[in-house]
Amino acid sequence: MKETYAQLQSALDKVPKRDITLVMGDMNAKVGCDNSDRELIMAKHGLGDINENGELFTDFCGLTDLVIGGTTFAFT
Repeated sequence: MKETYAQLQSALDKVPKRDITLVMGDMNAKVGCDNSDRELIMAKHGLGDINENGELFTDFCGLTDLVIGGTTFAFT
């Protein structure tokens, strides 16, 4: 999985900083609902507990200034 993020980082490095960037895909990541120390990349509407892929994904988003959109809105 780390290879995937390295490849994704390589692609993002080629995108001009002024462009809006959307990254979409199935990362098999559960980011959970605890956004402690992650307030800038995720809101409080995640579900369950974070898994290993969720840790990788949130770390990647933190390094690349991306926001996890699926945690922004409450789904009821």
